[in-house]
Amino acid sequence: MDYYVLLTGGKNNAGDFLIKHRAKNLLKTIRDDRNFVDINAWEPIEGEKLDLVNKSKGLLLTGGPALVSNIYNGTYRLNQDLDNIKVPIISFGIGWNSEKGNWEDVNDYGFSSQSHHLLKRLSNNGFYNSVRDYHTYQVMKDNGVENVLMTGCPALYEQSYFGKGIELDDIGRINFSLGVSFAKSKKMETSVKELIISLCNQFGEDCIQVMFHHSIDPDYLKTPNPRVKLYNKNLEFANWLSENNITYKDISGSADDLMEEYNKADLHIGYRVHAHIFMSSISKPSILISEDGRGKH
Repeated sequence: MDYYVLLTGGKNNAGDFLIKHRAKNLLKTIRDDRNFVDINAWEPIEGEKLDLVNKSKGLLLTGGPALVSNIYNGTYRLNQDLDNIKVPIISFGIGWNSEKGNWEDVNDYGFSSQSHHLLKRLSNNGFYNSVRDYHTYQVMKDNGVENVLMTGCPALYEQSYFGKGIELDDIGRINFSLGVSFAKSKKMETSVKELIISLCNQFGEDCIQVMFHHSIDPDYLKTPNPRVKLYNKNLEFANWLSENNITYKDISGSADDLMEEYNKADLHIGYRVHAHIFMSSISKPSILISEDGRGKH
């Protein structure tokens, strides 16, 4: 059976694993005559990997805030000579990466010379390139990629819920997703804690569960290039939750854990975009609090 190769970014963040899971399911629905192989985006495509790619039907750059200045040899290592990759390279639900996320920021969104080479490949691939928001759509257009469609993130697509409206029943469980900005800002940390305490006071401690999308497991520190500061701040936050008798769970590194825990929830409140996307995809209410540009679009 013919196959596609997906370049994916799942290291630790649960949302990245959801993208990978949902992207494969979506492709299976559309092309059940294809198999799928995924390669870590940060690994060079050389030797056996290059042979694997060149025997495929296409290389799909899959999801995440991948469209950055150094998308080529930064987000995606690919091959030192892009021409060694002979098959079409196609974007699949990728997004830009902007701290503020304002519309005017698209006007001065630049790329390295190497990355322009990759954008040229996207523009000449003979297919449409999928992006996850209209800001990314405009950035692609402004940089010569005319064959682009705004499809949203692959994680949005759960066909069994198509056409079903969101119903808010009695709230027995609220999953609160912890963001990352609190790790850099004391004011933000105070604000997040005050919000969690307020929810506990309103709905009861037993109703609130805090979800860590990034790991608090010590083994995470043994992985390549761990985000040590974020890990330490998450661990401090988990200790604070324990001191206040608030339940929490580490769902990092897994789409299955994310889906299982949010399926149990009646409502999501918090900072993680892919918690919001998942709840929306299964017709459950969600309140996303924007902590950076991703929450604006």
